[in-house]
Amino acid sequence: MAKAKKLPSGNARVLKYVGKDITKSGYKSFTAPTKAEAEFMAAQFVHEHKMRNERMKLDSANMTLRQAIDRFIKARDAILSPTTIEGYEKIKRNHFQGLMDIPIQKISEDIMQRAVNDECKKVSAATKKPLSPKTINNAYSFIVTVIKSQNRYIDFPGVATPRPVKIKYATPDPDGISAILKAAYGTKIELPVLLAVWLSMSMEEIRGLKWDDIKDDHILIHEAIVTVNGEHIKKGTKVEERTRKIILPNYIKHRIGEIEKEGEYVTTLTGQAIYKRFVRMLEAHELPRCRFHDLRHAAASIMLLLGIPDKYAMARGGWASDHVMKKAYQQIFSTEEILVAKKIDIYYDELIKKANIKSAKRRTG
Repeated sequence: MAKAKKLPSGNARVLKYVGKDITKSGYKSFTAPTKAEAEFMAAQFVHEHKMRNERMKLDSANMTLRQAIDRFIKARDAILSPTTIEGYEKIKRNHFQGLMDIPIQKISEDIMQRAVNDECKKVSAATKKPLSPKTINNAYSFIVTVIKSQNRYIDFPGVATPRPVKIKYATPDPDGISAILKAAYGTKIELPVLLAVWLSMSMEEIRGLKWDDIKDDHILIHEAIVTVNGEHIKKGTKVEERTRKIILPNYIKHRIGEIEKEGEYVTTLTGQAIYKRFVRMLEAHELPRCRFHDLRHAAASIMLLLGIPDKYAMARGGWASDHVMKKAYQQIFSTEEILVAKKIDIYYDELIKKANIKSAKRRTG
């Protein structure tokens, strides 16, 4: 037991090593009027800390994976985005169900391997196809992270997971983009389509775009709307690079001027409604099936085709990169950015002409 020493002030102090998990140096000071009191304070602290650790070990030993996930989410619910939390809850509901009620300390490498194998045999209720390797690997990584958050010494180095499959996105080519622009003309999803394929905006950013964000010469992107458990939630853009402003093309400015405004947001449609209308539009015009998000991929592909430097392509699309100048959106548009925008706009103007959109009949679907 550490002995107390008399201080010049007349008090007594015990300097006790309590571990670097408690203080930076590993030592904690206990000061009292007498040596006996200082020594008692130190002994009491050590005893309580030991008992607290024992209780935590007992809790951890009995804690099921389901309980550990709940604790993991609750400890970060003010930090994680609503969509991230929804994703974690979805994993808890739908994946690795054979592990959820097992104490995490009893999940061995063999048990984990069999659980991964069972996931590989499952069929998605939505697609009627086996779960994708990406889905299984994402769920597995989250579960391992949760387990290690309770006991960092648990590991599963020998567990084999499905090999990732390279996804081939159905990115529309230039002819496909031209056909999509023609099909969307005059419909309620025309502007969402234009914003996605021309200005590289995501579905969430399009839903969060207000009429007030559309200025005379640019569009300001700083808000997104996501749907979580049926609730439409407003939030800021995901990362700093996603908050940006994009020079407004004359064609889109003209189309905006002809669209009837309903409320403060550019579109009143939900993400699901935009996607369903988009798919129906493709089917009605016998166009190749693709996701609405593939329009954003198409925007990136067009910039690559045009030889747009990475710096400007990343800034325009809001993609984070170590090679991109931070906070570029806060600056006045440079001469180079204006030239880049003009180059892109000229290309899309040609696609508009190719689609002969001006002669297309106005639709409301």
